[in-house]
Amino acid sequence: MQHKKYEAHIRLPFRIFDDPQFRTIPKSYQSSCLAILVCLLKFTNSKTGQCYPRVATISGMIGMGRTTIFRCLSLLETSQIITRKRLRSSVLYTIQPQYIVGVRNMNLKVPNMNFRSSKSEHISKTIINITNISF
Repeated sequence: MQHKKYEAHIRLPFRIFDDPQFRTIPKSYQSSCLAILVCLLKFTNSKTGQCYPRVATISGMIGMGRTTIFRCLSLLETSQIITRKRLRSSVLYTIQPQYIVGVRNMNLKVPNMNFRSSKSEHISKTIINITNISF
């Protein structure tokens, strides 16, 4: 059995609680909307911001009724946190990028940036002599 270093997790920007768009949601629904947003983020493609979980899947994850979920999805859409597009057999949800934290795909290509100047030396060639350090 192979152990993972970290458990899978979902990150949400803490500033959401002060976000003007999130504050347009009535206080009585904010906690439910937040729970649904977390469920959507679980399925979201971090590059596209899109996902399409079924309402039954969301309901099974957080234990809310379908009516509450539909109401909260409508509130999230009205507050412009998500958009919804009806597809043939499901709904495509798109979460606005400011609510997606981090990149899940770690196969990013980082360009090789060479910042060495003509005066730089390799650290292996540098002798560092630290003798009298007082605190």
